Amino acid sequence: MKTLRGMHDLLDQDALLFEEVISYITQIAKKYSFQFARTPVIESVSLFNSTLDIDTDIMSKEIYTFTDKSNDLVALRPEFTASMMRLFANNNFKSYKNIFTYGPLFRYDRPQKGRYREFYQINFEILNTDSYISDVHIILLIDEILSYFGIKYSLELNTLGFPESREKYELKLKEFFIAHKESLSSESQSRLENNKVLRILDSKLDIDKEVVSKINFKILDFLTKKEKDFYNKIKDLLSEAKITFIENEKLVRGLNYYNNTIFEFISLEDNLTIAGGGRYDAGKFLKNKFVPSVGFAAGIERMISLIKKKKNIQVSIEYGIYLMNFNAERYFFHSLKFTKSHKIYNSSIKLNKFIARCQKENIKHICIIGDKEIEENLFEVKNLLTQKKISYNKEELKEVI
Repeated sequence: MKTLRGMHDLLDQDALLFEEVISYITQIAKKYSFQFARTPVIESVSLFNSTLDIDTDIMSKEIYTFTDKSNDLVALRPEFTASMMRLFANNNFKSYKNIFTYGPLFRYDRPQKGRYREFYQINFEILNTDSYISDVHIILLIDEILSYFGIKYSLELNTLGFPESREKYELKLKEFFIAHKESLSSESQSRLENNKVLRILDSKLDIDKEVVSKINFKILDFLTKKEKDFYNKIKDLLSEAKITFIENEKLVRGLNYYNNTIFEFISLEDNLTIAGGGRYDAGKFLKNKFVPSVGFAAGIERMISLIKKKKNIQVSIEYGIYLMNFNAERYFFHSLKFTKSHKIYNSSIKLNKFIARCQKENIKHICIIGDKEIEENLFEVKNLLTQKKISYNKEELKEVI
């Protein structure tokens, strides 16, 4: 039986890379003082209705919803930030908080390369901080992750300002797009009618890109001095840290809750976004006072697809143990304790097949245990790569394995 369309299994190298990515993410999170948090896969639909614009593709086309046995309308989470804000509200976090998580998300999206209906992301949030240092902190963290895995990227950076400045920009955009309405796609015309003009800048259609290219003003023209200073300090500090970036005034991101800084890390390998995020007001999620925050999400499957092109990871087992008879099996389970990875074989397969399997499975060392070895208290360990053999007594073998 096949998996459902848009779903996928993880096995062999992909599964190993998944483990390696999660292991390093956990390590880097500790380095940057982020605490792990976990939220449920299923949430109330109302959570996402209250935090994500209905006009976004997530809410209008992609979210998985269903009525459970209690007749409650629930959803498989399509993104992390809304759930993390619910967590923030329910636990009355009042101080500065760095939290991260990872896990599956679900969107009824058209399956294509690197995009699944069940997909995994990592997610980092710095909550309740109005310091531009936090924006730089987040970007440096992403750079360190991608550099560790050898992923080459282009960083695109922009600012959307606070709502007051952005509204003036949007009004000017609306005037411009009304004047060019007939040249826009039907989708962008619909966004224009629904006052979603920033989303037109994000259109991937050539017909819209041509119109957008004629815009002769920028968001920076509408920002206050305070907003410009905030943005400029981020750029200055990134330059000091030798992080190369491209200012893209057309970058808006797909979600509607961003304020000020936004960014995307785009793979130079396939021109797809690996990680993206920015600054937002968590108070919008919490129906509370202004809670300045910044965060990002990155797709694990996309990272894996890029890492696979650069490194070949295989299962690495230290010891293959061949137990020649029942007496050897009894001895092994009674007298020997392993601390290193190992795989056990017995006389259900022939000795030559045992050696062949160990070589095929990239097992590093083999040890054969039978009556002779037990009686003489001498156990030979063979390195399959160098063919070097070393003999140990039982106490020495315990230290080795």
